[in-house]
Amino acid sequence: MVQFFASMEQTTLIALLFISWSFYFLLRREPRHYWSSKLDGLIPIIPVFVIPYLALFPFVIASFLLLVYSPFATEFFLSVFIANTAAAFFWFFIPTGMHRPNISGPGFLKRCISWVYRHDGPANVFPSSHVFSAVICGYYLALAYPVHSLLVWAVTVSIALSTVFVKQHYLVDILGGVMCATGAIGMAYLFLSF
Repeated sequence: MVQFFASMEQTTLIALLFISWSFYFLLRREPRHYWSSKLDGLIPIIPVFVIPYLALFPFVIASFLLLVYSPFATEFFLSVFIANTAAAFFWFFIPTGMHRPNISGPGFLKRCISWVYRHDGPANVFPSSHVFSAVICGYYLALAYPVHSLLVWAVTVSIALSTVFVKQHYLVDILGGVMCATGAIGMAYLFLSF
């Protein structure tokens, strides 16, 4: 029989990972803080960026499948768990939101942005889960598949940038997402070094 997961430790981490993803919805609160800057007001909506925005979901699934047997699987799962958990507590205790514009006019991409707005409320914006998820996936994919690291980082950066060009996040949320990802990766390595 082929063993799907390398160890009981990884199986436990994967279970915790799925639980931590549910925190996004379970700890959601009405936003009380809106951290926009003047620069955010100058950033236009660019509908084509809804493509990399939505690409996060296949990117995460592909990362999971490509990393589950890699030497970095445990670190990857633990990093995502730490980031999800830390962000969820932040979202609960300091609920941040996004003022989104009305999207109107013809076009498939605008309809996609409207769909995103309808299905993902303007809450839980700092730190950006899109950004920290993409950065963590990008980091471990680049380690596991260094020959493809340029492509991996291009996808990661386009996902992060897409969040401001579809008006799902403010610039500070990107910074928060990057900080959350790097902190979670560092904590995972620290935890696993004991």
